[in-house]
Amino acid sequence: NKFSKYYSYGKYNFNVKEIYYKDVRELKIKPVEYKIIGGPFSAFYSLIYPGLGTKRVGALESSRKRSIWFTFSCLTAAASKLYSDNQFKRYMSASSQSNMDQYYERANVSNKVFLISSAFSATIYLYDFLWVLNKGFKNKRNSKIITQNIK
Repeated sequence: NKFSKYYSYGKYNFNVKEIYYKDVRELKIKPVEYKIIGGPFSAFYSLIYPGLGTKRVGALESSRKRSIWFTFSCLTAAASKLYSDNQFKRYMSASSQSNMDQYYERANVSNKVFLISSAFSATIYLYDFLWVLNKGFKNKRNSKIITQNIK
């Protein structure tokens, strides 16, 4: 198949001819039109939520994984920030030095977890956008090749 090496995720229109010759039925099926679905515009779906654009350009398994990791890292960042703020408030209102040290240490560690999780979320977000944009341009280029081969 001359199309197999190109991206084939899209909408096709086929011309179907039914031919009868001596009681033998034969179908001649020929693609006549192709329209790409997962172009570079899909990157804007990734701006809404990482994984949405990935799904539109055809990488379904990667889409699920990226969405799960992004959600997990965002939830971790939010929870650790809330915990850090809570511990810092306790630190500010503590009366003994041992309690102050304990609350400050917890707030400091939680804040570091927040920063790492936030950086991880931002990395997934940016990577997904750029990956989908690149894949969308490749899909568009390949759709031109498919369209030229159809005609």
